[in-house]
Amino acid sequence: MFGWFKNWRAGLQRRVPSSGHLDWGIPGIIPSGNPSTGAKFKVAFSSETHSWEEEPDLTSELAKCLTDHGHLSLVLDGYVTLPSCGLRLKPGFVNHTPLDDGQGTNSVTTIEISHTFAFPPVFEYQHAQADTMRKAVQHGFSDWIKFDLPVFLDSLRIKPERCTCIESPYPMQDGRKRWRRVLLGPTKFTTSAPPDTSVNSGHPPGCDCCLFTDLFHIMNPLMEATGFCAVRLVTVSDPPEEAATDFRINGEDFMAGAVALLESAQKRSGAHFEFRRQLILIQDWYDRPEDG
Repeated sequence: MFGWFKNWRAGLQRRVPSSGHLDWGIPGIIPSGNPSTGAKFKVAFSSETHSWEEEPDLTSELAKCLTDHGHLSLVLDGYVTLPSCGLRLKPGFVNHTPLDDGQGTNSVTTIEISHTFAFPPVFEYQHAQADTMRKAVQHGFSDWIKFDLPVFLDSLRIKPERCTCIESPYPMQDGRKRWRRVLLGPTKFTTSAPPDTSVNSGHPPGCDCCLFTDLFHIMNPLMEATGFCAVRLVTVSDPPEEAATDFRINGEDFMAGAVALLESAQKRSGAHFEFRRQLILIQDWYDRPEDG
């Protein structure tokens, strides 16, 4: 009776690149887990003129944002599923900071993402600001859908559609080669003045490959490892303030990466504001044909 379902699952498994858990033995990565407190919560706000409460349901908000961006989704058991590819998304609330005089709030949420065949659960943070909590989380989710989701979708494809792709072989003990694939996601780039492209060897501002190239000494151990690796890079430069960076692997802090990213940001930025954010995925890649 369920033979068609088993055949569908088997066919999907054959088509999807598969990676296991990342080897957390890489120095400097200390997993602490997703800090989300759940998808439903209540917050209260007040100003000189009025006060109000909000009770967002992040699962519904994420499903709505996906629909607004043209992605069909289903909500089941607290997860938002994309039936076209099998991705499972679980949003959660972390914290918020009301703005002065009741003018809105900063929100922090996470989205845990996984795939039955392709990779185990990893999570990503979303930071946003708006005049209501619901609008703030919607802005954070929309940003994630525009810049991060395309990279996860490409990780399920034999031929990526959006990301620059790098494939690298590594020898195994039996003499064969195993392959790792790097997907360079789109860079969200904002600046208050055109930067000097000469520091990027002529590459355009916000180039998708430049941060990876700058940080190759940090990325290489991740490429040599096994398992799925989601690398989140954020740099903010706003002179005369010192640049700030955030480097995460599968949602977890990686201090050595943050230090290297800070050096890269200081080298790139001039006397103007600059913001960069990028998601890079590294996965096991077994579907490459043997060398002839």
